[in-house]
Amino acid sequence: MASNSSNQLKIRFIVFTFINVIIAGIVGPTLLSSKFLNVFYFSIYEVLLNLILLWLSLFTLSIRNKFKILTFESYKKVNLLYILFAILLVILFFVIKNTLSQYSSFSENFPLAILAHIIVFAIPIIISLGIFGHKFLNILITKFYKKIVVTGLISLFFVLILMKLISAWLILTSIILVATKFLLNLSSISATILPPTTLVLNRLSIDVGQTCSGIESIFLFSIFYLLISTFDWDNFNKKKILLLYIPSIIVLFILNIFRIYLLVIISLFISPSFSLGILHSILGLIFFVLYFSIFWRLFYPWMKK
Repeated sequence: MASNSSNQLKIRFIVFTFINVIIAGIVGPTLLSSKFLNVFYFSIYEVLLNLILLWLSLFTLSIRNKFKILTFESYKKVNLLYILFAILLVILFFVIKNTLSQYSSFSENFPLAILAHIIVFAIPIIISLGIFGHKFLNILITKFYKKIVVTGLISLFFVLILMKLISAWLILTSIILVATKFLLNLSSISATILPPTTLVLNRLSIDVGQTCSGIESIFLFSIFYLLISTFDWDNFNKKKILLLYIPSIIVLFILNIFRIYLLVIISLFISPSFSLGILHSILGLIFFVLYFSIFWRLFYPWMKK
């Protein structure tokens, strides 16, 4: 039995995102070690994640009025098998990771290093087959392959711009350090800043690096803001669009400061490994999604003519 409801797409997309976030929270901290980021080139996934998120958003917006032609099949046993296979791949990844940790360069065990990358790529693809099904993905590619290519190229262009902007992360991080130190002092927690990016407390020191600067969130929000404004340009008040952008970015940056403050508090009183590992990645995504959703729910009606 098939369904062509846009609600089905929303539900399945939420499930797809939830499963991938959980897996990313498990695998992500492993990839954050300098050895895996640099020696085994897992640093490329930070850029790829931004590319894929932007690509999916652009593509979804471009076909938003054609969801009704997308057909879903009812879930079958094979869908569950795909999800289980993805979980097995996660386990296999950790087995390979433990073996790779014994080597000091990519070339020392080239086949195994390549296999680790293939597994990382394969996991979300297999999950998508389990959640959306073959028929849906086949229709998506057959009917909209041109839009897939065009939105992919546009996304690549913007991500390349992001890579240039990332060089400004140290400025934002400096502001975050000062603001976080101020919040900690208000909480009666002594903290000092060790240049260029380290926050020193009584029991631990925390490096506020590039991923904490918030520049990627600002970039993604800016892109989504531009896209939504473009698609609804005729319905929006142009002055309100321009006036609201800068305050929205400032609030997003303040939220990022609060995120770093929370991570420091959790590190001090609960667990540094939990706070700076799994929670570090997931909390940033949760804050961004919640802020983006609440922002547009509150201001979308106001921005209309």
